[in-house]
Amino acid sequence: MSLSARLTEIMELSFFNNSRIKTSTTDHFSTYTNEFTANQTAVTIATPTAGKRLIPHNIGLSTEGNSGKVLIYWATSGKPIAALYPSQQANASYFGIANQNGAIDEVIKITSTTGDNDLFVGIDYEEV
Repeated sequence: MSLSARLTEIMELSFFNNSRIKTSTTDHFSTYTNEFTANQTAVTIATPTAGKRLIPHNIGLSTEGNSGKVLIYWATSGKPIAALYPSQQANASYFGIANQNGAIDEVIKITSTTGDNDLFVGIDYEEV
């Protein structure tokens, strides 16, 4: 099963998946998805329009690796938004995010140390 298909399955089964979680197709969120095949260092994955801020709502992370770390964070403050610590028992996670607004003009970045193992990232966010 592909990483994106596995992550979709996790998101559908997640106990976070309730009426508070919005979907990008019905709520006009922007969605970022990417599949990386190498470590990432401070890569920008979402940038607000000048004078606006981002609010992430749903984040999914999945990797074929069983070691390393994946960190999604605010670039200016360094405050973490979500993290995945892959192991043989767990290498995917879904987060329903609440009250994690970035500062005005603050971007969201990713850093990962999962090596050459595939890493899928999906984020729904809005801009206000």
